[in-house]
Amino acid sequence: MKAKLEQMNTFLGQLVRVIDEDTLLIFLGDHSMDQTGNHSGNSVFETSAVWIYSRGASLSSSSISFLAEILPKTTSPGGTSSPSFHPTDQPRSKISLLLGLPILFNNLGSIIPELFDQGDSGVKEALELNARQVKRYLDAYRQSASGGDGVWSDLVNAWSKANDCPSDTRVLALFAFSRLSLSTCRSLWAQFSLTLTGAGLVVMVTGIVASYVLYSLLGNSGLRRGLKIRARNEFPQRL
Repeated sequence: MKAKLEQMNTFLGQLVRVIDEDTLLIFLGDHSMDQTGNHSGNSVFETSAVWIYSRGASLSSSSISFLAEILPKTTSPGGTSSPSFHPTDQPRSKISLLLGLPILFNNLGSIIPELFDQGDSGVKEALELNARQVKRYLDAYRQSASGGDGVWSDLVNAWSKANDCPSDTRVLALFAFSRLSLSTCRSLWAQFSLTLTGAGLVVMVTGIVASYVLYSLLGNSGLRRGLKIRARNEFPQRL
């Protein structure tokens, strides 16, 4: 693992030296890892597997006055800088707007504000597009057969709050709505029931035991029949 990580670091170092100032490098992974090598948890180091580099335009967030409130900075182990950490949840919203394309309908990810750093107005416009797309998807999903009824009140309240907020706090409310939408959908789609898990294990073990018993009974019955046939062939009855 160490050799492979060093190989990838060397490759990235070579890559950033040859790209021009008009190129944005987006490096994605399915997961990252913490300082001990763990990569199956939900810590910030394990879920932030995106690295973005620009040789030309700065990706600093100095001109975005509200960024520190929505994206806390974290220093990596052994690091000296404190970049913003972004979870790798559906990067399509991040890339689509950069390419001038509509965000895909079923996207639940949030944009990376630094990529739209044209002052507060650029980030606000991108967040507005992002949040409205998420709202359209949630409305359609709620009307489907899979949409539950017990989780939508908080989302409705969050959207109403975002619409009623003054312009100086609207961005914070839109970002909060997007993150709440993602966490709510995760709670719907990733449910684990210990009761159902236990019932499944009982059914599986019962099936294995029943199969073994049936195999043993049929095997013994077949063996007895085979012995009887063999005995008749070897010791035929005398008339």
